[in-house]
Amino acid sequence: MVSTLRPFSYVLPHMGVAVAILIYAIIQIQHFTPAFQEVDPDGYLFLAKRMAHLEPLAAEDDPFIYQSHVWIETPEGKVLPKFSPGYPFLMAIFYRIGGDDAMYMVSPVMGGLALLGSYLLFRLWMSSFAAALGVWALAINPMPCISSGYLLSHAANTCAIVWGMYFLWKWMRGHPGKHTGILAGLLLGFALTIRPTSTLLAAVVLVAVASRWWQNRGAANIRWQIGILIGYYAIFPLILIIYNWSILGNPFTTGYGLSREQNAFTLEFFRRNLHFMVGGLNTTALYLVFPIGLAGMLLVGPLRERLMRILWFLPITIIYTSYYWAFAGMPYLRFTICLFPVVVGSAFLLLDKTLDAKSGA
Repeated sequence: MVSTLRPFSYVLPHMGVAVAILIYAIIQIQHFTPAFQEVDPDGYLFLAKRMAHLEPLAAEDDPFIYQSHVWIETPEGKVLPKFSPGYPFLMAIFYRIGGDDAMYMVSPVMGGLALLGSYLLFRLWMSSFAAALGVWALAINPMPCISSGYLLSHAANTCAIVWGMYFLWKWMRGHPGKHTGILAGLLLGFALTIRPTSTLLAAVVLVAVASRWWQNRGAANIRWQIGILIGYYAIFPLILIIYNWSILGNPFTTGYGLSREQNAFTLEFFRRNLHFMVGGLNTTALYLVFPIGLAGMLLVGPLRERLMRILWFLPITIIYTSYYWAFAGMPYLRFTICLFPVVVGSAFLLLDKTLDAKSGA
């Protein structure tokens, strides 16, 4: 009887995830609207179309035409949006394939891929059944669902991070696949071209590198494996340096620097915003899941993996708690959507291990 049920128990979580992604897709298709109601998408569309048509990204135009916070003026007196080029690059690819409407499909597609990547990552941490429940918790969460249906960069950023973490975890654990280090480096590196704060995830990469080196310090090719991961990751910071230098006049000045937002993170704002962040994560963003997720990060798994999860969550949380633009509600909390997978995954990891311990007692 047990042998008869075993294939079913193996297939059932996969089926559950497929249904969750299907429901997500139906929601996105039903509510697909190739339009927007705020100024930020203006900037993404501007950069995407200029990339698609191989035009200069900065336009020779009167900067006083543009009065929103999206636009900056370069040292040469040209105008372009302040955003990083990664998300517009994806939009440009979709534009070349399907035209204007296709650009609005980037976020829905990336959101669906993020759910699939979350399942694969969670399976490295816990049982398939618990991993499937974790995907459902993400799929029915209103914030990722809404963000994935809108022309902002959070879904694409989350997708790159989740898949990057999946390959990084496999690489750190010594998976025999040849390309895990390459893919981890490429995806996590690309994430920082979508949202600059994803640069903070370099701390997770460093922990993985240190752990892999310590475990395999006698291996002949360990330096080569580490060098491959770091080398592919480093491609994208170099691209951003070239982008900043060629367009903004300084390798370390971003568009946010010219808009003066790069320095808009202070301890004073941190103290002011802490209750917005903690209260929002505990209610609006991750109701019931947030405290369990924090406990899972701190208590479950090998020390190196606990540290990786904490470093995925904590630095980005701190930096956005220190941000000047903060208030209660989803518009502010959307900056933390890239953290939802690690919080939800840690919560279901804790529940899974707790149930295992009780069943084995």
